[in-house]
Amino acid sequence: MKRHYPEAALQRSIVQYLSVLEKQGKLFFFAIPNSGGRGLAKRGAMLKSMGLKAGVPDICIVFHEHGGPRIMFVELKSSVGKLSAAQTDIAWKLARYCGESAFHIVRSLDQMIALCKAWGLVK
Repeated sequence: MKRHYPEAALQRSIVQYLSVLEKQGKLFFFAIPNSGGRGLAKRGAMLKSMGLKAGVPDICIVFHEHGGPRIMFVELKSSVGKLSAAQTDIAWKLARYCGESAFHIVRSLDQMIALCKAWGLVK
């Protein structure tokens, strides 16, 4: 059975967009490859032993604003996707340690662009 990954295309488009902003010196970002898959149980166990945690958001974005450095975490979801229990737990932890506005669910490139505008990274 072939598995579909509806968020993969979304992530590629967002990475392309963020890469442009990164080249302009507006931010630094990286993806956190935290998804499993068939045949990856051994690799997953190894990564877990090295500190990988279930539920960690897909992308981390770091930028500077007048108040100092900011770090944001973006979880990508399809239009109908929902957070897992592990993702909800991580969202609460990020809010506690990084501030309530540090975790965002993004369902489209337009939403990512709107966030970047809200953060003052683009006009």
